[in-house]
Amino acid sequence: MMSARMGFALLVGAVACSTHPVAAAPQTFDRAAVDAVFADLTESPVPGCALGVVRDGELVYGRGYGMANLEHEIPITTKSVFRIASVSKQFTGAVVAIAAMEGHLSLEDPLRKWIPELPDYGQPLTIRHALNHTSGLRDYITLMRLRGLRGDDFYTGEELISVQVRQEELNFPSGSEYLYSNSGYFLLAEAVKQGAKSWLQTVRDPEAIVVCLEAGIGSTVTLEIGGKTDSLHGDRVRMTGRITRISDGRFEDTGPVHAGWRFFDGGTTIVLETEEGPTVALVTTRVGNMSREQFYSLGYRPEEFDIMVAKGVVSPRPAYQPIASEMISVNTPGITSGDMSTFEYMHVRKSLYPLDRDAKYGLL
Repeated sequence: MMSARMGFALLVGAVACSTHPVAAAPQTFDRAAVDAVFADLTESPVPGCALGVVRDGELVYGRGYGMANLEHEIPITTKSVFRIASVSKQFTGAVVAIAAMEGHLSLEDPLRKWIPELPDYGQPLTIRHALNHTSGLRDYITLMRLRGLRGDDFYTGEELISVQVRQEELNFPSGSEYLYSNSGYFLLAEAVKQGAKSWLQTVRDPEAIVVCLEAGIGSTVTLEIGGKTDSLHGDRVRMTGRITRISDGRFEDTGPVHAGWRFFDGGTTIVLETEEGPTVALVTTRVGNMSREQFYSLGYRPEEFDIMVAKGVVSPRPAYQPIASEMISVNTPGITSGDMSTFEYMHVRKSLYPLDRDAKYGLL
């Protein structure tokens, strides 16, 4: 992400701007002497800096001097967020290297394995190419300028990916030339986010199932998955993978979490282990993945995957919370949204929870 009109962060010793309370400084620490160095930044509204002093691993003094934004008169504090620009590339590179050493990804992985929205440029475009600035990717700063945006305008990671995936060509074949690339390092950061060892999910896609049945088990197929029910949930995703299971989709769950239902039928089900990352169970009917028994019946154990994608506001929790280290809720559009504020209402009385965020409630 990008933010506008930055000041500067000043490091003294091993220093950082802190969002946490600053530890009490020893009596021998002369705060006044430090403040005197930056006195000219406090006398009038001028761009400033944030200072932190670390002693024995503890942040003993932190203070902001001057302004973060002159136009809106926003002062710099120890909680100010600074855009450190390309200084961040060394950290991105280190994280990618650590992820590769720990086996989460490979430097020879195609970037499309982790960011499948990227076009197929007809030649290898690997994580190593992006690290070495030899990817040939068009730079997002230039692309945003062509859209009329400035360097200090705010735009999100989603917008950057959106403009990048619309580029039908590279500047040059990957690996053939060197060209400093902001896009390469942004996409590396996104790849690391996606670089869990494995994840498991279901997708209803009868059309893809027909193609898989014609190809047969053990075959490798390239499919356009999802995005066929409505226009609310994104475009189709192109994936290549090997067909590992063909099932009738029936399974039994004797647990008490389905309001008395015990037998389920997902219709013809295909399991596809894809090159892009996920293991996908393609189902024919609208059976949500709210039971681990669905995957057990296919010979897969959700416990052995890093990420499990499940659709539902409440129902997946009893199935997956017992085995999950963390449950992350992601809102989606449509009438089944978990965020009630996304809908339009008529004749709604005031102070109706959870629509009125400013309401205060108490016991009578």
